[in-house]
Amino acid sequence: MKQVLRWLLLGGALFFLASALRNNWQEIAAIRIDGVAWAILTIATGITLLAHVWAGWVWTWILRDLNQSISSTQLIQVYLKTNIAKYLPGNVGHYIGRIMGAKNLRVSTTAATISVLLEPQ
Repeated sequence: MKQVLRWLLLGGALFFLASALRNNWQEIAAIRIDGVAWAILTIATGITLLAHVWAGWVWTWILRDLNQSISSTQLIQVYLKTNIAKYLPGNVGHYIGRIMGAKNLRVSTTAATISVLLEPQ
């Protein structure tokens, strides 16, 4: 049942993305990005990635304060992988994903849940 639900959510998200692209294709095709715009886009993407890595690192600190000894690298990877679920309908997928990801790394369910609720939003 979980696999079916995952595929339905992914299919729904891809459908809405394709629909938005189809409806706005003329505007998208008219956009011209020059060298300066690419540089700004690259810098902005790098800063955004650093911000997400920082938030994941803060999450590891929260778990350490809850007496969970876990690799920061592994938890940051879980944080980054689940962050995209923040943009899916319902806005709870990233919380569930982080709790399940932390549990897979042998963090207690209580500590994982508390850490997700305490993490900065």
